[in-house]
Amino acid sequence: MPALYSCGLVCLLTWRFEGLPDSLKPGCLSKGGLEMRSVVVAAATMIGTALPATAEEFGRIEATLNGEDRIWYTLTMTQGGQTDASATFSTSRFTSDLHLQGHPRPSFTTSDVLSIDLMYRGEYQPGAAPMEAEVIYLPTGMRPPFWTSSRTGTPVTVTFEELTLEGETGRAVGAFAATLCMTEVLTDDPDPSQCQPIEGRFDTQVMIEE
Repeated sequence: MPALYSCGLVCLLTWRFEGLPDSLKPGCLSKGGLEMRSVVVAAATMIGTALPATAEEFGRIEATLNGEDRIWYTLTMTQGGQTDASATFSTSRFTSDLHLQGHPRPSFTTSDVLSIDLMYRGEYQPGAAPMEAEVIYLPTGMRPPFWTSSRTGTPVTVTFEELTLEGETGRAVGAFAATLCMTEVLTDDPDPSQCQPIEGRFDTQVMIEE
């Protein structure tokens, strides 16, 4: 996978890893102890011009956000003979990470993007509970407001009807629910008085990264 896509796009919509040592963070998050929310600004700026304009539907995330029914699409895209996806599973020495990133239509965008991110300790074991989970919604890309489930006081719930993580392409089918609270700055705590519920389902293929 091209370095820009694998680091930038994953960093664009994943959790913050506060308190974890650098050895436990993905490579793009372990530079000088930077949090995801610091990396994301630079990553999003680069991604908009680096990724291909065309993409194909890889799956869907259907949810009700603050009472409105919505659909986001996970994507697969090819650039320079390399196929990438916005729904991925990767395993490192210390963690296993599942990323489901949805776009408002079957093409890449940096606005109106929804992400469901789960991190497991060590190698993923079927039925294991994630050590951390977060849902993030960026209605206007890297311009505020931003909506996050982090530090809202309400845990994210994710259940799977199917989670196949073998071969080159797996599949994730399940449901999720979270409370998203607004923040004007990604590094700040969200405002507990400005929150909205989100609840829905996902059914998507998952690219298994080496």
